[in-house]
Amino acid sequence: MQMTKDWPDLRKDSKIRGQRVIRFQFHNRWIKEAFLENEELVLNINNKKETLMHVDELALRGRHNVYNSLAAAVAARVMEVRSDVVRESLRTFEGVPHRLEPVREVEGVRYVNDSKATNVNAVWYALESFKEPIIWIAGGRDKGNDYAALQPLVQKSGPLHDYPSERHRKLCKTELGHHVDDSVRAEDLEEAIKLATVACSSRRHRATESSLCFFRSV
Repeated sequence: MQMTKDWPDLRKDSKIRGQRVIRFQFHNRWIKEAFLENEELVLNINNKKETLMHVDELALRGRHNVYNSLAAAVAARVMEVRSDVVRESLRTFEGVPHRLEPVREVEGVRYVNDSKATNVNAVWYALESFKEPIIWIAGGRDKGNDYAALQPLVQKSGPLHDYPSERHRKLCKTELGHHVDDSVRAEDLEEAIKLATVACSSRRHRATESSLCFFRSV
């Protein structure tokens, strides 16, 4: 059995009879079997420590996918899969459609489709996974969500572009509007993408890192 000590609910059940427990964690404060150290995935199975790969080499981005990659790597090593095979698998793994899915890169602007993120929790993990400046295109129906949790993350993003939806005023004008550079309402997704593309191009001249456009339905 694999488990992460970062999740309190699982700590209470760490002693499981009849099963081998291998724990993994984002940092190695307590765990010595699988963890992240200096931005590298490290395994220490059967007291054989090895640095597997840097997080930037992972095909999937984001903290949640580092957890997933650690879990997959641990399972593979227990089954004695060679490290080079594990590395290649994690480098080339393709995620599910519409979940942080790369679309294309045009003139230095990278487009990412995350329309599968239809709740605040999924959006939080997506925004958290980007280090570079972003432009967020959002649309969809309001489900009574509380967007306050996204405020620290959207502060590091660029303009928020929203196409017609039931929760436009709630999202852009109240809960998040004061935490972004700008918010723009478009008539439809096509117009939102065009506006975001222009915004990306202008921001790219001021930023040292490439800007991004990506869209999701919240």
